[in-house]
This record gives sequence, C-alpha cells and structure tokens, in this order.
Amino acid sequence: LGRSVGWKTIAASAQHCLAVKLDGSLWAWGANDEGQLGIGINGKYGNRPRLRPQRVAGGGWKAVGAGFEFSIGLKRDGSLWAWGNNDHGDLGLGTTSDVLGSHAVPTRVGTASDWKAIGVGYDWVFALKSDGSLWAWGDNSAGQLGLGTTDDLAHPTPTRIGSDLDWTAICADTYAIKRDGSLWSWGGASVPTRVGTGNSWKTVAAGFGDVFALKTGGSLWAWGVNGAGQLGLGDRVARTSPTRVRGGWAKVAVGDAWTLGLKSNGTFWSWGMDHAMQLGLPVVRTRGVPTRIFSLS
Repeated sequence: LGRSVGWKTIAASAQHCLAVKLDGSLWAWGANDEGQLGIGINGKYGNRPRLRPQRVAGGGWKAVGAGFEFSIGLKRDGSLWAWGNNDHGDLGLGTTSDVLGSHAVPTRVGTASDWKAIGVGYDWVFALKSDGSLWAWGDNSAGQLGLGTTDDLAHPTPTRIGSDLDWTAICADTYAIKRDGSLWSWGGASVPTRVGTGNSWKTVAAGFGDVFALKTGGSLWAWGVNGAGQLGLGDRVARTSPTRVRGGWAKVAVGDAWTLGLKSNGTFWSWGMDHAMQLGLPVVRTRGVPTRIFSLS
C-alpha cells in the first residue's frame, strides 16, 4: 500500500479488500464485478478490478466486513451500510433484487443507529446491537443464521437470534461469545449451542473447517479438521472439542488449512499447509506445530 500510513482495520474476501483509516475514511481495492468495492461500476473503468486503494464515499467508518462479492460497513454513529452482490439477501435491505450496479455504493441498512459490531461470512451476516442482541441475515441453507431452521430460503432482513441480551462478540463462522465469557456455536445446529463449559473465552477465528479460540489468559485452543496439521497440535488428527495449542498467544488468523499466530511476547508463528509459501518460512514445508517466523519478529 505504498507509503500510506494511519490504517486502523482491514477486511478481505477471496477477491477484494476493504480498509478503514484512523481518520474514518474507507478504502477498497480488488475485484469489483458486483460493485463490492462501493465505488460504483459506471464511468470510464466500469466494474474492472482496482489495483490500488480507492476511496469509498462518506466518512466516519468504524469497521468493515467482506463477503463473497459484497461488503458491510459500520459507521461511528451506529448506522449500518451494505453494497455489492445481493443474491441471498446478503445486504439486509429486505430484498434479493440484484440488478447489476443497483447496489454499487453504500446503502443504509434500515434506520437503526445502535449497531455495535459486525461479522461477515461467505453469503451471510451477523451483527450485534448495543443492547446485547444478536441479529442475522442472508443465506440459511445450512442453518448458519441460528434462527432455528435449516430452510433453503434467503433471509434479506436483519432477524434477531433468540431473545438474549448478553452477547458481546461475534464471529461470522457461526460463533459468538456472551458477557459471562461462554462460547456458543450454531454451525452444526440451527440454534446457538454452548461449546464446553469454560467462561473465559475472548475471541474466535475460523477457517475452512478448523476453529481457534483465545481465552483471556492468553491460551489458544483449536478444534475441527486437521489434515494439514493446521491445528498446530503435532499431528493430523481431527478434534471434536477444544484442544490447547502450546504457548501464550495474543492473536490468531486462519487461512485455508494454515494458521498465523502472534504470541504475547510479540513474536510471529505459523503452521499448517505451505504449498504457496504462505507460512513465511525459508523452507516450503507443511508444519504440524507452530514455527517461528524470524523475519517478522
């Protein structure tokens, strides 16, 4: 991104990226075939990809999320905005209308101004309100919205998940944390179901069948598929319940069968699949345990 500084947060899908600066401005680059960059698709360059960051109209942006050919943005005033593909009601605008270019710039989602956080999946969205309520919309073919059904219908309007008012953090891959530190999931069930009995969960990151969760004390836990050793447990055996990954951790990011972790001492580590040099290590080889990336430490 050249010499530009002052970036605050970033979100990415397989084809486009969004980033918010400290001044509240929003920037986008990558594919724009469905208007997912929020900069329109008319004019000289139409819907061609953008190789450099382009500024999205408006200001006061706080957070962003990138799904499959669509984007969701949260502003500092608590308003929610959406743009891009709307095949499954991904934009939360009450319709599945998707005329090319009709949602190529940010459009406000309803009139509420008490949205607090967002989590964006492949073609579904979760959003948390300041009163602790949790909402969802988009595709529900696998019951991923947590609404108690596994219908194959689009849900184009924000719909509340249950009646609880103690949700504090969300992950787009059907995980959320409550005020008491308990972790909940509705990936294999159509309603939120508690994961284990722990009460000190802090954040969750999920990949393609593998999940990592951090506790407040810095311990990292993993479960799910493990064919490439992406759980960092020293083997390739899948786990059906949280299993601790050795070390004290501060953050974790999950890719497609590979993982990147930041330890509490500031060092970077990676593990899992390494076919495209994604682990950042001098020798390209799949790793089954966290391996330190000295060039980033």
